[in-house]
Amino acid sequence: MGSARCEEGVVRASGKEGGRVGRHEWIMVDLGRGGGPGVESGGGGGHLGALRTGGLRQARIYARARAALRVQRSTATLLQDLNSRSDSARGCSLLGGWHAWEGGGRWSSGWSMFSLEVQGPCALELEVDLPAGRTLELLGSEGPLASVKSEGASLLRAPLPGDFRGVLGLRVTPNPPTPEQRRTGDARTLGAFVRSIRVLSEDAEQSFDLKGEATRPAGATQLCNARFDLPFNRPVVRLADSFLVHSDWMRSQILEERNAPTPIGLLPHGSTPFMGDGDPSAARRALGLPGEAILITSFGAIQEHKRPESLLRAFALAREQFDGLHLVLAGEDRLEQLDLNALVAELGIGRHLTVTGFLSEEDVTRHLVAADLCVNLRGPSTGGTSGAIARALGVGRPVITSDCGEQAEWPDACVQRVPVDGEEITRLREMIVSLAGDPDRRCRAQAAALEFVRDVSNWERVGQSYAELLALLPRHRSRARSLIGEAVDSADARRKERREQSP
Repeated sequence: MGSARCEEGVVRASGKEGGRVGRHEWIMVDLGRGGGPGVESGGGGGHLGALRTGGLRQARIYARARAALRVQRSTATLLQDLNSRSDSARGCSLLGGWHAWEGGGRWSSGWSMFSLEVQGPCALELEVDLPAGRTLELLGSEGPLASVKSEGASLLRAPLPGDFRGVLGLRVTPNPPTPEQRRTGDARTLGAFVRSIRVLSEDAEQSFDLKGEATRPAGATQLCNARFDLPFNRPVVRLADSFLVHSDWMRSQILEERNAPTPIGLLPHGSTPFMGDGDPSAARRALGLPGEAILITSFGAIQEHKRPESLLRAFALAREQFDGLHLVLAGEDRLEQLDLNALVAELGIGRHLTVTGFLSEEDVTRHLVAADLCVNLRGPSTGGTSGAIARALGVGRPVITSDCGEQAEWPDACVQRVPVDGEEITRLREMIVSLAGDPDRRCRAQAAALEFVRDVSNWERVGQSYAELLALLPRHRSRARSLIGEAVDSADARRKERREQSP
């Protein structure tokens, strides 16, 4: 199990029956938020849920995070946020806090913003669908402008002064993910479904273009800053009978939490040896990537804990020493606090960077084949052994990763590590330059990666290890109880039979 909300059934099963649990990640805050009553929305139930899933120390961290969130959502704080953005308002466009277009409209989050620039007196009109019991407020930099409370379709109208230029915000108490969302792995908190935003004047009507990609959340999301201090994994770690893990780091974490002898099987994360067309030039042509560049590729969704800022700054410095480098961020932008476009503009590396967005499985493989080396950083880490690194090694690509937690256990011959400290950018730049300028070293690392996958981490060997370890681990306690129950029932049946046969 990992940390997806759809896995909360495993939590219930381990509490009721025990059993053997394969642990992929240590941090399970997303699962804890879904499985702990009220954890997502707060209140007394949320604090009790945090105590149940995380213990006293994590419950205190949760309480501090919820208090900080209440301050962040206060009217005074939101008005201050709008004022700080007003000078940079240009045209009519959506800013932070919007989910992607869904055909007919798009969902806002709890706090979403848009910029507005109009001339002459006019009115702003929003057509929205509101969940039951929710109130949608329109805030300007000076205070509330209008609000609407209804279930279903509604219109929110607000008059605007002439020659208005600024940023407006929509505030609504968002709904936590529904059971249907949890089943499909959709962790969005949804506010109001906005069908249209129009500016109405005496002689014209202007409509916002609501289509397009999701925008970055406006401010930190719930528990975002505290997530790596909230494993929320106590129900599984304390109640399962035995474990299968991919790293000795994870094994140590489990033993420390349980503080008792525990059967734990250790086996590598599986890799698939690449058997397709391994021509990098053909892959680059198919993907539209520069054919002669040294291609550095980072796989997976772009998130703060994967340290994209360190990678971009190190890459910019490396280009000053080694011309011909090109960086690919192969995944969708899920950054919540870092403005990727602004950082790229600051560093002046736009021409030497490709951000792919979400990739199909076929294109993931093509990008791996096209790459000269891969970078997969962590810090802080969720404790999950990287599937992206396993895939890169399966194609024979050397990898640079972070020297922390479970990431430190990959073989040195094919994975290089950088510290997660003040020397990170300097050391990462040095490694990029060194590997880029030494094709023989890259070839040796590629051979070592293929050898590791062939001899250690290919799925056939890993699957065999799973079967062997499962045979060695003890039976789960519910099975032990059932054996006792069977013995008692059998004895009762024999006594009953003897009584019936007696004269």
